[in-house]
Amino acid sequence: MLTAAELRKHLGWPDVDKEVNVESGLVYLNIRPTRPDLEPISICMDEGQSFIQQFGFGEWHYHPNEIAEAVETARLLVRGERCVVEERDAAGKYCGSLLHSPDGLPDTLVKKTASLRRIFFNREPIAETIDFARYYRCKHIWVSHERKAELERRYREIGMPAPEW
Repeated sequence: MLTAAELRKHLGWPDVDKEVNVESGLVYLNIRPTRPDLEPISICMDEGQSFIQQFGFGEWHYHPNEIAEAVETARLLVRGERCVVEERDAAGKYCGSLLHSPDGLPDTLVKKTASLRRIFFNREPIAETIDFARYYRCKHIWVSHERKAELERRYREIGMPAPEW
């Protein structure tokens, strides 16, 4: 069972609150930034607070297997050791996102991605332009040249033809 008090202690962060959705029976532990206009981290659990349903930060979410995994992800975000990199289209609409190191970049991009937005806990989002020279344009996605070369090498190792990019 994970409580707000335990999460505060594990993270060394004072503003963790608990919300209960009485209709669904789900419990949310919210790690709040110092400003209300910034994104909180949210851990959604069953009513017994022993099973993680979903972990979310901004529009990004995932489904951790264990409570310890969710707590560690929250710790990395709170300390700035991880951030979420969002893909945005030309109109600024969300296309997808992944958890990355502070300077990490996606290996692949959705075809319509026009810019990136880096989200750190308790900081303003950072808009970034994409260096498309880093990527190879495929039929449906962009793939980094490094990732493309790695995949082609693996296909050769197992004796299969590389994909038609």
